[in-house]
Amino acid sequence: MSFEYKDCIKTGKIREFSGGAGIAPKELSEARQDFDTTRLSVSRENFKWVTVQMYYSMLHAARSLLYFAGFSEQSHYCLMPALKEMFVKREGLIRPF
Repeated sequence: MSFEYKDCIKTGKIREFSGGAGIAPKELSEARQDFDTTRLSVSRENFKWVTVQMYYSMLHAARSLLYFAGFSEQSHYCLMPALKEMFVKREGLIRPF
């Protein structure tokens, strides 16, 4: 278990959340809406706004994964260590080069 993930658990920035499965679909829908609205921004060549919209699309998608797993986050920073720990390492997706 990584130091970052342990710290996120210890400080309560990643915690168990029994209601996660109920709101995960809404969070995933938000991710899709943010993703879809980037097309208009791209067509207007508003690339700074595209960056913001894509950030939030990825944030909502990542949160939905945590919610489906029965957890929530209180810190954008803690999403990455949590996703690595819960989905990448446990599923054996990290392979040495």
